[in-house]
Amino acid sequence: MGNPTDPSHLAHLIKEELRAVLSGTRKFKAGDRVGDIIDMRGDFCYFGQNKEIKEAIINLARKRKESLDLDKITTRRVRVKQEDLAAADFNEIIGLIKQVQVFLEEQEKQDGQKTENIKLNNPHLFTQ
Repeated sequence: MGNPTDPSHLAHLIKEELRAVLSGTRKFKAGDRVGDIIDMRGDFCYFGQNKEIKEAIINLARKRKESLDLDKITTRRVRVKQEDLAAADFNEIIGLIKQVQVFLEEQEKQDGQKTENIKLNNPHLFTQ
């Protein structure tokens, strides 16, 4: 386990998880999301199941001395800013997030099409 306050370790963990999603070795449960790219500056919020990533992201906010409401703090509320990571790591993560978002949208479309095909081929099934 690396240093949770080391930005390069955080970047490595995030990239590893995103690549696992793209390769199909990591599946998301219903409701999981990979991350959001926010506004024109390209900052991102990253969230998922990895506890080490969550703790490292929260440490970023502490390092920036942002006020944190510990009762409400989640990685959904903490932005990873460009200055938090090395430029190459930051840009690679943004690119991976975009790829994963497209991958998951395509997967959702395919799943919807499979369901539709089942309905069409089995009209006797009752579906909601």
